[in-house]
Parts: sequence; C-alpha cells; structure tokens
Amino acid sequence: MLESGATCIAYETVQTPDGRLHLLTPMSEIAGRLAPQIGAYFLERMSGGKGKLLGGATGVKAANVVILGAGIAAWLALPAKEALGNSLRMGLGIWTLPAALALVVWFPQLRVEKQAVPTTRDGDKSSVWRNPIAWQVTVFLGTSSLIFFGVFSWLPQIDTSRGISTSTSGYLLLLAIVFGIVGSLGAPTLARRFGDQRPAVVVASLIQMVGFLGLFLAPAQTAIFCAAVFGVGNGGTLSLALLLIVLRSADEHVAARLSSMAQAAGYLIAATGPLVTGLLHELLGGWSASIWFLMLAGLACLLAGFSAGYDRVVGGVPVSAAS
Repeated sequence: MLESGATCIAYETVQTPDGRLHLLTPMSEIAGRLAPQIGAYFLERMSGGKGKLLGGATGVKAANVVILGAGIAAWLALPAKEALGNSLRMGLGIWTLPAALALVVWFPQLRVEKQAVPTTRDGDKSSVWRNPIAWQVTVFLGTSSLIFFGVFSWLPQIDTSRGISTSTSGYLLLLAIVFGIVGSLGAPTLARRFGDQRPAVVVASLIQMVGFLGLFLAPAQTAIFCAAVFGVGNGGTLSLALLLIVLRSADEHVAARLSSMAQAAGYLIAATGPLVTGLLHELLGGWSASIWFLMLAGLACLLAGFSAGYDRVVGGVPVSAAS
C-alpha cells in the first residue's frame, strides 16, 4: 500500500464528534457471534473434538455450552478508557490481552490432523442457494442479527437522547447480552416441546419487537426492564436461527453448506442494520424512521422464521418422517 501511494483509513477507529465508535461496534459484535461457530467446529470429531453437536438432533441431546465473558468488554470499555488517562488506544488495546490468551489456548488445535470427509453426499448435488427453505433460514438469521446490530450500535446515542448516562448505557448493553443467554437457552427448549419450531419463533420474535420498541419509546425509567426483554427475545431468535441450520439439514454435509450460506448472506443482511438505522436518524431527525425500519425487519424475521420452522429439510425428508 505504501508503494502504491494509497490513502487508507482504518475505519474501525473512525469516531463521531461525541467520540463514539459506531463502525467498530458491529465489527466486534460479528466477531463475538462467530465465536460459537468456531467452537462448534472444534467440537466436531473430524476436527479432533469430542463429537459434540451443539444443535442436537432427533434422539441426540444438544450439547451444553457456557460462554464466559460475553458482554464484559461492552460494559468496561468506557471505564477502562477513563481509567487509562482517557486514552482511546489504551482503552481498546487492553482487550488484545484476552484475545492473546484465547490464541494460546486454541493454538494446539491447529496441529490436530483433520479427517478427510466428502464435500457432498451421493444423490444430493443441488445448490442450497436455490432452495427456498435455505433462504428462509438465511433471512431469519440475517434479520434477527440486523435487529441486534441496529439496536446495540446506536443504543448509547438512543440512551443519551433520553437522558441516560453513557456508563449506564454500557451497563444496559451488558444486561441485554446477559439476558440474551436466557433466551438462547429457553427458546430451543421451547422449540423441542412442539412438532415444529414455529411456536417458539413467534414467541421469541414478538418478545424481541416489544423489547426494542421499549428501548426506543418507553420512559427512561423502564430502560433496564426493556433491555432485559430485548435480550431475551433477540437471544431466542438468534439461537433458533442457528438451531434451524441443523434441523433443516438432511445430513452434516448439507448442514455445512447451509451454514455457510446462512452466515455469508445473513450477515450481509445484518450489516445494513447499523448503517440504515443511523442514516435514517441523521437524514430525517429523531428515531421514528429508524423504528419503522427495525419494525419491518422484525416482521420479516417473524415471517421468515415461521416459514423455516415447519418440519422439513433441505436435501431430504422431514426429520419426523424419517424417524
């Protein structure tokens, strides 16, 4: 780049006049959301793991996983910056330490000899990109992530406009993430009580919409309650989206292709959340247009998830029929 004379901008460090990092926030959230996927990969037996299936299957219990530290960075980012001489570089730089520790823990996995596996099963060479069920799962994952990124990327500014301090806003972000764990554990449990996943999708999607409407519109005194409600609903939709990748796949090879499609296209959809939410606020003033945008995304999430929740699979027959 130096030889070409290019002018380069590290856009993750671009700040608004009030010192906020609106581009870094969704990048960090995407990285965090990918952590379970990486963990799931290394749990596979062909990757040297213990052969655990996070989503479970008929007759096979889902694995229990605990993620430690989720939300801590969001909560402590501002206090760390202030404690280190109000230095943005130091406030962000300290988070390389846990990343380095994680690298030390995961590095031995790189030396595990991988088993060769076929890329597709016989008789099923069709592309998931042309399958409507695959697109329903993809849109469900994409829109639920869009709402997550759209709300949390602008939550500090939303809270400030309502008279809530920046430090309290960081606490609300942590609270929503913590309650997201409740939704992530509860929604799949609810889904297993029915013949398909549609009731769980409806419940989680409605709770999600009620939560983010409360964060935008309800009195500031209810912010803690609304953050918890949104966390439960959004955590539920995200966990159901990941669960549906497994349940809508005929076998592990289809699951791998569907997972690649859902995450590639889904996170492209999700990336528009912070951008469009902020642009609507900037161009039109206030948060009304942004609310309508997120409401439409919530409705699309509900409809896509409801369609994807029906008991059938990509590349085969429904699980219930096969069993």
